[in-house]
Amino acid sequence: MADAKAYINIEAILPALEAGKVILTPSLRAARQIRSAWSAHQLESKAVALPAKAYPVEAWLEKYWQEAVDRGHLPAKRLLNRLQEGVIWREIVDSNTSGFSLLHPSAASKSAMRTRDQLLRYNIDIAAGATAGYFEADPDCRAFQAWLAAFNEKIDRHGWCCRADVFSSLLTYSPETKPSVILFHCQEVLPLDRQAIEHLAEEVIEISAGSATHSGHTTVLNAFCYPDQKTELAAAAKWAATRHRENQGSSAIVLLDMQGSKHQLEYFLRAEFDCLDREYNRLPVNFSKGAQLIDAPLYRDWMLALEFSQRAISRAELLALFRSPYFRPVTDAGRLTDDAIILQLIDRLFALGTEAFTALQVRLMLRKLAPEHALLKTLEMVAQLTASPRQAEISLWVERIKEVTKLWGWPGRPALDSLEYQQAQRFNDVLDDLLMLDEFYPRLSISKALSLLRTALEDRVFQPKTQSGDVQVLALQEALALTFDEVLIVGANSTAMPESLESFPFIPLTVQRAAGIIGSSLNDDFNLASQTLRSLQYTHRSVHASWAAMIDGVEMTRSPMISHSQPATNPSGQTIERWRQKLPQEPLESIEDHQASERRLDPAVEERGGVSILADQSACPFKAWARHRRQLRALQSVQFGLSAGEHGSVVHSALMFVWNTLGSSEKLAATQLEDRQNLCAMAADAALSSLSEDIRERVGAVCLQTERELLISLLLEWLSAEDSRSIAFTVAEAETDATLTIGDLSIRGRIDRVDRLADGRTVVIDYKTGGSKSESGWLSERIPEPQLPIYALQTEDVAGIAWARVKPGETEFIPLGEQLGLHEKKASIAEQTKRLFVEPPSWDEIKSMWSEELHGLVDEFATGYASVTPQARACDYCDFK
Repeated sequence: MADAKAYINIEAILPALEAGKVILTPSLRAARQIRSAWSAHQLESKAVALPAKAYPVEAWLEKYWQEAVDRGHLPAKRLLNRLQEGVIWREIVDSNTSGFSLLHPSAASKSAMRTRDQLLRYNIDIAAGATAGYFEADPDCRAFQAWLAAFNEKIDRHGWCCRADVFSSLLTYSPETKPSVILFHCQEVLPLDRQAIEHLAEEVIEISAGSATHSGHTTVLNAFCYPDQKTELAAAAKWAATRHRENQGSSAIVLLDMQGSKHQLEYFLRAEFDCLDREYNRLPVNFSKGAQLIDAPLYRDWMLALEFSQRAISRAELLALFRSPYFRPVTDAGRLTDDAIILQLIDRLFALGTEAFTALQVRLMLRKLAPEHALLKTLEMVAQLTASPRQAEISLWVERIKEVTKLWGWPGRPALDSLEYQQAQRFNDVLDDLLMLDEFYPRLSISKALSLLRTALEDRVFQPKTQSGDVQVLALQEALALTFDEVLIVGANSTAMPESLESFPFIPLTVQRAAGIIGSSLNDDFNLASQTLRSLQYTHRSVHASWAAMIDGVEMTRSPMISHSQPATNPSGQTIERWRQKLPQEPLESIEDHQASERRLDPAVEERGGVSILADQSACPFKAWARHRRQLRALQSVQFGLSAGEHGSVVHSALMFVWNTLGSSEKLAATQLEDRQNLCAMAADAALSSLSEDIRERVGAVCLQTERELLISLLLEWLSAEDSRSIAFTVAEAETDATLTIGDLSIRGRIDRVDRLADGRTVVIDYKTGGSKSESGWLSERIPEPQLPIYALQTEDVAGIAWARVKPGETEFIPLGEQLGLHEKKASIAEQTKRLFVEPPSWDEIKSMWSEELHGLVDEFATGYASVTPQARACDYCDFK
């Protein structure tokens, strides 16, 4: 899109334009600006309209070649685009590794593609004399030779060529008429390009910084130092906005780190120009650099959905896909995460503890949750489309990709904004890029097709159409030849200016230096940067620079090309401060609100959450309300090995196996050591085999074997503790489900174990495999550990409760009750509670206290009491802290 306003001084080339000479520029933007300025000049002078012959260097050479081919003066060959050339290199590198393994074949193929281009551009013959010896002496360069031979053979056989081949062929072409050519601020014309230009042109005139024909003037470069990069970018945005509002002329921000800083600078510019929300598309700033299409959320999520059928995706990718606004396989209402079933699905998938999930796992889980769910049907249809055939033509896979895209409901949102609409318009172009690879791949798998599609998205740069404003954001090379009233170079630290030039590992350094490849000598980067800076100073009316003393916690130094710098006069947060000033200046009012709506409890209806409802209400009323009334949960993190909960479950299962086999202390006492060992081994095997296949696959056989050995040892240690009890017992219940009622609250619970003592009394036991426990958990205010007290209140003959601490090296019973035979030093309630009460309570008094406290917690939960008043350590493992 041509700029509406020209930012260039064509005075020096005006006679050349009037004479119809060819103007070659270092960038497409500069060529467009010349054409725009020339049109404006003709309108002003009312001259006969003549088009300006202004082109980027490479575009003009390619245009000349195409005209020569069309006229039959040069052999007709197919010019490969970057994607096609890169695909050929990747295939050659993958199939010709010369006996060694590449860690990064993609990077190697890209480097090989650039290397071939440089060899041709610098007229380097790798088979000639000493050059051949240098290549043979280096194993990497020798491998490249093999790749190069395979590449040249392939493109010659098919009649293909690359851009450097085009320029070489122009040296054999003798045009009937030769134009006069002006090189306008073209600093870096490579040898082959210059040869071709000189061969095709009648005369070549260079106009650049400091040349005799240039009418510009020099300026002084001032630099400002900011404490960090964020502050520097915010200040640059404020500088541009201030100049725009005060009509101070044209402004350009030259961003040295375009890739790393562009998005943050854009945010600050939008904040300064009030274009963050409804006015998003009215930003009076033009960004010269586009972005890879794969980075656009619209295509990033599309690609992720397509790849989901072929590979496992990470937790973050799964959430990103389900949160994306660009898919509607469920309803037209919005995102997948608006659906309660999908939220349950995510929760259950994360509970598996794995790092990544396959489409098959998601389908299996959805079949259990909601067999008729639209997402399940979508995933199953996608699986059918991508399952067969194993290999097919690209055209078939393109049709399948279109069908899958339609199934997903892409692009999802019925009303795309301007930027999204422009991106969506590139859909067919991307698929055409893929179709253009058909002659390279007669047949391929869907996985390979998707890999090529991702490459096509990475290769295609999207530049949104924006209105040209008085503020331009440019990369350094794009600012060459242009003219602005004021330029600010942002990021002028020692690592960015001069910028480290590209290296070519497949060309021996001696050969690079002999050919004069830019970047092979120590001072090349400094010399090129000096030349660029000098050009900017000649063409722009005022040039400033800024740099940050700290970037991502790393201390930086200023560029050696800056003679001096000074601290910025307005160092920080101007953008945020300006937004704060817009807020009303009235004092803020705070209120305390601990009360949610009431909830009617029906004893006939079980509440979800079990005993944890009252445990959470005791620990923090807000926690109970958020977790059990609003059903809020944090997603479980990735788990390596068995989690604490899974380990506890395995121990419970093993103990249940043991006591279902033994049944009583009498039988335990009669069991010999060898029999105990065999019993514990069988219990461990049974417990571990009860783990789900997903857990077993995640944990792995080695970890499970280690867990088995530790479990056998723990069981033997625990049975010794059981054998030391002073009162005989029979295990009456083990791992029994029960319905528990406290007032109007009815909940489901699971009793680990109930022992019947020799005198007929019963003891309720709860296994604990971790943490530290004491009697205060039952006897403190609000009952922090209500599980066993609730069980004790359900049956009249319960004489006591106990934690069974089943932990290596710390096995013991922690009892509460009279003469239970569980702990020699804590046989009576007086001994168990002496730290908590001056006058020890009786068992009946303890039960009465529990009843009162638990009914109070039930009333709080029912009436919606939800204050944020956590008890000690309640926040340690809380999802809401």
